[in-house]
Amino acid sequence: MRNLDPSTATQLVDLVFDGTAYRGLDEAILITGIGDGTLIDAVIDGVDADPNITAIDNDYSRVTDTRDEFSEFDITIRHDDFLNRESGLSKSSFDRILLDPPIGEWQPDEGLSLSDLAQYRTIDHTMDPDSIELYLPFIERALSLLSDDGRLVALTPPRFMDSDLAAPLRQLLRKTGDTQVERSPVDTPVKDRYILVLDGGTESIPELTSFDQQAEETRLLGAMSATAGDIMMSLDELDTALPDEDVNSAYLTLSRNDYDVTLVTSEWVPRADGYLPRAALSAATTGTVANHMQAIPSEQCVPEDEPLSGVLRTLAEPDTRYCFVGSPDDVQGQITRFDLNERPVYLYLYSKLSDVELEFRHLIREHDLEWRSSLGPNQSPPSTDGLFDRVSRLQFRTLVNTLTGTRIPIEKEFREARVADTTADLNDLVRLRNDIAHFHPIVQTMYDNPSERSDSAPRTASELAACDALITRIQKQISLDPR
Repeated sequence: MRNLDPSTATQLVDLVFDGTAYRGLDEAILITGIGDGTLIDAVIDGVDADPNITAIDNDYSRVTDTRDEFSEFDITIRHDDFLNRESGLSKSSFDRILLDPPIGEWQPDEGLSLSDLAQYRTIDHTMDPDSIELYLPFIERALSLLSDDGRLVALTPPRFMDSDLAAPLRQLLRKTGDTQVERSPVDTPVKDRYILVLDGGTESIPELTSFDQQAEETRLLGAMSATAGDIMMSLDELDTALPDEDVNSAYLTLSRNDYDVTLVTSEWVPRADGYLPRAALSAATTGTVANHMQAIPSEQCVPEDEPLSGVLRTLAEPDTRYCFVGSPDDVQGQITRFDLNERPVYLYLYSKLSDVELEFRHLIREHDLEWRSSLGPNQSPPSTDGLFDRVSRLQFRTLVNTLTGTRIPIEKEFREARVADTTADLNDLVRLRNDIAHFHPIVQTMYDNPSERSDSAPRTASELAACDALITRIQKQISLDPR
C-alpha cells in the first residue's frame, strides 16, 4: 500500500464529507489500506468529534503498528483481506468510504493466494479472469459496503477511463448512484491519477453470484436438432408432373423452376407414383411423363424425422443428388443437395461447429497453451467483460492456429478421428464456419468430388463427420496430452 502525503489525504477527506458536518458515532467511516496512517490522521483532523472509523489492512505488522499509534482513539483496526466477502463487513454499512487501492496487476508475491484469486474470479463483476488490475475489485467491494446516502472517494489510475479491464466497473457505476470521475488538479500530489467520487445508491448493485464458466460451456454443448422434415420440399410445395403430361412440357417446367428432380403424382390423388429426373431428359425428349418416370428407390428414402447428419450421408453418396422423404409407397417430399442451403442446416452446422470450438477452448485451458502468438498481424488480444476469460473470446481461426502450432498433436488426432472417406482438415472447418456465419452457400455444386476446392454435399458431409468424430475423441479424453 502506498503512503499518501498529508495534502492528498486532506483533499480526499474534504471530498468525502463535501462540506457537510460529521454526525459523530452514527456516521460510520471505512478506510481501506492503512498505509502509514496518514488517511486516519486526516479524518481525525477533519472532524469535530471522535470519528467512528474502521480501518482494514492485510499486513499484520502494519495493523499492529497502527493500533499502537492510535491507541488513544476508539478506532477499529482490523487485520483482514478486504476482498474476502467473509470478512464480516456488512453490506451498505458505511456512510463514508476512503479508498486508496493498490494499482497494477496482481503478482504472486503480493499476498494474494491462488485459492483467493480463484474465488475472486467467481464473485466479482470486475475481476478479469486473465489479468487482474487490483484496484478494480477493491472499488467494487467498497461499493457493496456503501450506504444509500453515503459517499465513496477513491483514487484510480488514468487508464480507468478507457481500459478494457475497467469496462465492467464503469458499466456497474452507471447503474449505481451519482458518479463523478475527474482528473486531480495539476497542483496536487496526485495529478497523475483520477479521483472517483460516488454518492450512494447501492440498492441497484446486483447481487454477486457464483459463475462457473467451464460448467456453463459444458451445459451448452450439444448441437441443435434438425431433421429431413425441416428442409424438404413437400408434395404440396412442389410443382409436380402428371403421368400423362407431355414430357417435353415437364422438362421445361423443371428447367424453369431450376428443379433437378420432381415427383410424379396422379391428378386427383396427392401421392407420388415415381419421380422425373431432369438429367435424363432434354428438350428433344418425346413421349409422356409416364414413359420416362422412374420408381422411387428405397435406398434414396429417409424418414421425415431422420437427423440432418443422416440426410447429409445419403446425399453424399456418389451420384445421389437428391433423396426422398418417407417410403417408396408414401413419399412426403424431396430434398436435393441445394436444399442444404436452407436456414435449419445453417443453424445445425453452426451449433455443431460451436461444440468443436468449446472443446478447443477446453484443450487450450487444460494445457495452458500460449495463444497470443497465434493472433493475426492486425489482431489485438480480445477484451473481456470480467465473467469470461479471453480464451472464450478468441476467433475460431486463432483457436485452430493455437492448437496446430503447439505441442498438442491436434492435427494427428484429427486425422485419426476421421472416418475412412473423410478428407476434411482443420482449415476446412475454419472455412465452413466462416461460410455459415456469413450465410454463404454451403453447397454451390451438385457434383460429387469433395476434394475439389468447391462446396459440395459430399465435402460438407465429410466436414460434419470430422466434427462429430473429433468431438467424440476429445470428450473421451483419448491421448491429447503433450508428447
